[in-house]
Amino acid sequence: MTSDTIQINDDFDVSLARNVLRRKVAEQNLKPTFRARAAATLTAMGRLLLAAETQGSIHIAMADRSGMPGIKLECRFAWPDNRYLWLDEARTRLSRVSDELEISDTEEGPCITVWVWLVERGRL
Repeated sequence: MTSDTIQINDDFDVSLARNVLRRKVAEQNLKPTFRARAAATLTAMGRLLLAAETQGSIHIAMADRSGMPGIKLECRFAWPDNRYLWLDEARTRLSRVSDELEISDTEEGPCITVWVWLVERGRL
């Protein structure tokens, strides 16, 4: 499956990324509730990236776990000045809308990866 990376500099870029996501999910004929959850997750990630006031990108890819379709979103960027407050906010917001969340600390900055799976939350 193909993947796309969208550079996020402003709200327009977040909208562009949502359109890319919608196209990917529509190609797979997945349920509307999944589409909405995936879009909410991407929007939350994009807003967090903008709040960090640094440039970064969101990588969008379809995912598969034992035949269960999903979407994987990955974001890399430079650490914001308010690093620890920002990390707490990122965990809080993204854990609400995604099924899995992974935040890695690298020398270049954080790598945030989230997955949204087709099954309903709590049934994994």
